[in-house]
Amino acid sequence: MNIDIYSAADIVNGTITSLFSNISSKKMHEAQNIYSVWESILRSIKSSVIPNCGEKLLEHSKIIDIKDNIMVIEVDHPGWIQLFETYKKYILRGIEIKIPEIVITSLSYHYKKDGQIKKARTVTREEMERSLEKNNFYEKDKRVKNSEKKELPPELKLIFDKFKQVILTND
Repeated sequence: MNIDIYSAADIVNGTITSLFSNISSKKMHEAQNIYSVWESILRSIKSSVIPNCGEKLLEHSKIIDIKDNIMVIEVDHPGWIQLFETYKKYILRGIEIKIPEIVITSLSYHYKKDGQIKKARTVTREEMERSLEKNNFYEKDKRVKNSEKKELPPELKLIFDKFKQVILTND
């Protein structure tokens, strides 16, 4: 009587191989390269108004997809989208220089709120202004009580206050 003895690794080896057979090591290397370039580009962003601006953008965002030459970025607050838009040309140029074989023409954003991801899209300046007006950030409607106004997180409020100060003092 001849009994074959198999280890657990032998049993699942075929299953694991078939599951991961469609993953290209070249694609994995490209993804890792894109992420490291992304980190270096964001870390290189300097601002006289926002200390560690690039680091903060990196902490509050992540790349979730590249589709049709558009990089989709997930952020945890809509204010970060505005800062990404401020540095958009710099980021796209950095990707073009460091990874010329990948063509990224635009950035799009997912805003993650309460664990739910909203539909990806590119936010236009007009949409951002409408949203700010709608949410009373411009304080056009003086009838709104202070307790009803939506507040920015303290970190973003400080950043926008510094922007305002620089604009008003022409520094």
